[in-house]
Amino acid sequence: MLVNLKTNNTPATKIPTTKFRLYLADMADVDVENWPTPAVATISTNVLAATKTWKYVDCKINTLKPNAAPGESPLTGKLTIAAQLDGLAKENLDWLYSNNGRRVIAVWERCSDGQKFIGGSPCSGGVEIRMASIGDLDGGTSGVGLTLEGGDCPEPIYYYDATGEDFPVAPDA
Repeated sequence: MLVNLKTNNTPATKIPTTKFRLYLADMADVDVENWPTPAVATISTNVLAATKTWKYVDCKINTLKPNAAPGESPLTGKLTIAAQLDGLAKENLDWLYSNNGRRVIAVWERCSDGQKFIGGSPCSGGVEIRMASIGDLDGGTSGVGLTLEGGDCPEPIYYYDATGEDFPVAPDA
């Protein structure tokens, strides 16, 4: 539907930095049959099956970079999320080797206003965790570079307003 769209002068929507925490849920844990219908490009309810929880990955500050580029069709987009795990630690390598190739749904948060976004809907088959690099990274530190890449989808990113019971995060072990 074509409507008037006024200029957005809210500074928070223009600052590109995101928080360092990336929330992930395995595609097998997503309630695909009951995926919520977005309203004004926003999902406000839990997308996971009952009893399933989000897990998180803490990334190097200022390395979490989501971007949706045009897909193969001019009517679709393809989400790519770049991130870096800080440090070349045993735990980081083990996490990468255990999850490389896994398809997930991802949630990230904008620093300026705390707004969450969700990407990797069932339409795109989720986003696939891929190794980008191990060793020296941009900024002069060592770590693990990741890329999460989704398939073509007409709506690759939504706002995500779920909180509390609608955003269940696994407790730390």
